[in-house]
Amino acid sequence: MEIVVFDDKLLYYRKKSTLLLRDIIKVPLGKLFSNLPSARKIIKNGITVFVYHEVTDTPSQFSLDYGLAVSTGTFRKQINWIKKNFTIVHPEQLNSNAELPHSAALITFDDGMLSSFENGLAILEEMNVPSLFFLNMGSVIERKPLISAIACFMGQQSPAFKGYCSSNQIEPPYHLTLRPDVARVFFAENSEMNDEAILAYQGKFAEIDLVMKWSTSKNVIYGNHLYEHWNAEALSDQEFMDQYIQNEHLLSNLNNSVKYFAFPNGQPGTCFTERHIMLLKRLGAERIFSSSGNINVNSENFLLDRISFGNYDRTSGAMWFKVGLTYLKKSLHKLFS
Repeated sequence: MEIVVFDDKLLYYRKKSTLLLRDIIKVPLGKLFSNLPSARKIIKNGITVFVYHEVTDTPSQFSLDYGLAVSTGTFRKQINWIKKNFTIVHPEQLNSNAELPHSAALITFDDGMLSSFENGLAILEEMNVPSLFFLNMGSVIERKPLISAIACFMGQQSPAFKGYCSSNQIEPPYHLTLRPDVARVFFAENSEMNDEAILAYQGKFAEIDLVMKWSTSKNVIYGNHLYEHWNAEALSDQEFMDQYIQNEHLLSNLNNSVKYFAFPNGQPGTCFTERHIMLLKRLGAERIFSSSGNINVNSENFLLDRISFGNYDRTSGAMWFKVGLTYLKKSLHKLFS
């Protein structure tokens, strides 16, 4: 018998009930974390770094697929909560000789999506909150999609792309595994890639005029996210260094850039290794950032981790849960091991 879903309301209510169940679990755990003396000590003495991608009420399909967007109202609520519970610092304070304040926090953005400039930075400017923006200047200047968006879109839409990747020992998720040599040959030999369709899937990127406009703001600092959004582990050492140097050269023309770097995708092991950290030190990076959800116990570390808030992190309990999730996991692991 064929089962026909004739009403999207069923899926909507299932999703709502799932989110409600998550909140029932998250809120008390978040409150528990926020009241743990050991957790409060870590927050007080370290630095908590937050990362955003899109701030929009009309997210792209790419952002919906990967949970990259928060609405403008949710973003404002989250920043107000961060201001209430932390002391937001200017990115340049990381390299000053002055000691950071207690419960320091830093706001960062990745990539260069238009909505993060038009909405995110505009809201932060209104609230006088500084931020650090990691840019892929290739997409800014060439107006081409991020390589991650290309890989995700082609992986969904093109059987030929999937077949070619498989024949070259590249398996999903393609935004983590696709290599430049494979991409270059496929796109040279196939006419399937449509930049306009991929840009529609990805969402609009900021253009150079807007990037230059915000470079004059005392509250906005730019950092390096590679020239294109390649996953570091999919690159050779030389390719990785070339991507870093090309992006750094373009950023140096902007008077608000610093030698900070954030790994695309951000997960240790699958996205970068200790080898990449050593390469970045050799290239002159002063601070580097990952995105696996940890609070940073020591603000002087060369590698700082970041926490991503999503569109459903709207209550104080839910936000404390997201801040403390990795800490709670480690505590439970110790308790039961």
